[in-house]
Amino acid sequence: MMFSLIFTLLINKNQKTKIKFEINYYENIIKVKFTIRLTKSINKKAVMVND
Repeated sequence: MMFSLIFTLLINKNQKTKIKFEINYYENIIKVKFTIRLTKSINKKAVMVND
Protein backbone atom coordinates (compact mmCIF):
# COMPACT_ATOMS: atom_id res chain seq x y z
CA MET A 1 0.00 0.00 0.00
CA MET A 2 1.26 3.42 -0.90
CA PHE A 3 -0.28 6.81 -0.68
CA SER A 4 1.09 10.29 -0.99
CA LEU A 5 -0.36 13.57 0.11
CA ILE A 6 0.80 16.81 -1.43
CA PHE A 7 -0.24 20.05 0.12
CA THR A 8 0.73 23.31 -1.54
CA LEU A 9 0.13 26.66 0.07
CA LEU A 10 0.49 29.76 -2.02
CA ILE A 11 1.08 32.92 -0.03
CA ASN A 12 0.86 36.40 -1.47
CA LYS A 13 0.23 35.77 -5.16
CA ASN A 14 2.48 38.67 -6.19
CA GLN A 15 5.50 37.24 -4.40
CA LYS A 16 4.68 33.63 -5.32
CA THR A 17 5.95 32.11 -2.13
CA LYS A 18 5.16 28.42 -2.17
CA ILE A 19 5.15 26.16 0.84
CA LYS A 20 4.77 22.53 -0.11
CA PHE A 21 4.21 19.63 2.23
CA GLU A 22 4.68 16.23 0.72
CA ILE A 23 3.79 13.23 2.83
CA ASN A 24 4.51 9.77 1.48
CA TYR A 25 3.50 6.51 3.11
CA TYR A 26 4.98 3.28 1.84
CA GLU A 27 5.37 0.01 3.71
CA ASN A 28 4.91 1.53 7.17
CA ILE A 29 7.46 4.25 6.42
CA ILE A 30 6.32 7.83 6.47
CA LYS A 31 8.39 10.40 4.65
CA VAL A 32 7.64 14.07 5.03
CA LYS A 33 9.13 16.57 2.64
CA PHE A 34 8.77 20.24 3.41
CA THR A 35 9.69 22.71 0.70
CA ILE A 36 9.62 26.49 0.77
CA ARG A 37 10.28 28.20 -2.52
CA LEU A 38 10.78 31.92 -2.80
CA THR A 39 10.75 33.22 -6.33
CA LYS A 40 11.59 36.76 -5.31
CA SER A 41 13.92 38.02 -2.64
CA ILE A 42 12.27 39.16 0.55
CA ASN A 43 12.78 42.83 1.07
CA LYS A 44 10.12 43.52 3.65
CA LYS A 45 11.32 44.92 6.93
CA ALA A 46 9.55 45.56 10.18
CA VAL A 47 10.15 49.10 11.35
CA MET A 48 9.25 50.38 14.78
CA VAL A 49 9.21 54.06 15.47
CA ASN A 50 9.02 55.38 19.00
CA ASP A 51 8.10 59.04 19.30
